Amino acid sequence: MSALRETVLLEMRLRGFAAKTVEAYIHALEQLWAFYRRALERLSCAEVQRFLDEVITVRKLAWATVNVYFSAYRFLYEQVLHRAPHEFSIPPRGRSGTRPGVLNRQEVQRLIDAPRNIKHRTLLAMTYGSGLRVSEAVRVRIADIDRGRMMLRGRAGQGAPGPLHDPLGAGACAPGGTVALGAAPGVLLLHPSRPPPADLRRHRPGRLLRRAAHQRRCAASAASTCCATASPRT
Repeated sequence: MSALRETVLLEMRLRGFAAKTVEAYIHALEQLWAFYRRALERLSCAEVQRFLDEVITVRKLAWATVNVYFSAYRFLYEQVLHRAPHEFSIPPRGRSGTRPGVLNRQEVQRLIDAPRNIKHRTLLAMTYGSGLRVSEAVRVRIADIDRGRMMLRGRAGQGAPGPLHDPLGAGACAPGGTVALGAAPGVLLLHPSRPPPADLRRHRPGRLLRRAAHQRRCAASAASTCCATASPRT
């Protein structure tokens, strides 16, 4: 599907798609081709729907991943190949039935305080307090911090300036000020000496959060054990 691939890539570049979106859409198209081993432009709507049923019921892919597949196939057949609505139609996806758990204020504070490294605490506090995406958090620079208004300007995945995030709590700003003391305005906040590597951009923030949660659980378990040991016998 090399010719079609180049056409799809051109359309996505012209529309300014983010690099991760391009990668995800191409992967979805490759999976569809691998399933049928036929040119994608020759597949019918029923065949595309059959493959979507395969990834939902047999492969049991994550909800977000299936949504990417839906979006990629809509883009291909509606925007690139210009299929008419009566020739190609995918039913809309409903919302996920899973709801995230909500931590209270004390639980969030304990989670942020769990890492011993001040940079790790800064990353967690800034990301949580400002509602940043991972791609925005790893691109924060000293000049993005507005201490007067306690706000933070995020950067989109492509590095372009993004919206102001509010609030940036004092707990998030103070550690960052300590880490970045004396740095130039254009220097990255969390990595003053070098740009963030690919493994950090993709995995490090999530790994830090899981590690902080594990440290907090270990501390709570140790505290409960000590309390049980210290309790007088009756």
